[in-house]
Amino acid sequence: MNIEKSDEEFLTPAFGFRAAYKLLMTYKNKYNAYTLETILNRWAPANGEHNGQTYVNLTQNYIKYVGQRLGITAYDAIPEHLSPELMLAMSDFEGAKGAFNLHQAREGVTLA
Repeated sequence: MNIEKSDEEFLTPAFGFRAAYKLLMTYKNKYNAYTLETILNRWAPANGEHNGQTYVNLTQNYIKYVGQRLGITAYDAIPEHLSPELMLAMSDFEGAKGAFNLHQAREGVTLA
């Protein structure tokens, strides 16, 4: 699993999900990012730069996709028990399209 936030490669998908979970917990604890909207606006801001390249994210599409997968709105707080489902939906939106499963995401939370 390759998480673009840090361009790291992980030995197993579970370790990738562990890293994602730890980052999401930092968002929650340091930036009060509890809702789908605040989390994804931080994770995938509409405009930015990475390695000298400017990019545009379709953040609202991202929020809509993940919200539909989780059955919540952009303004709902993410319940802790939905963290694995959140990360799995995020990985699918970012291109994994079913390459990972809920067991791997749950294992990543456990490893954190």
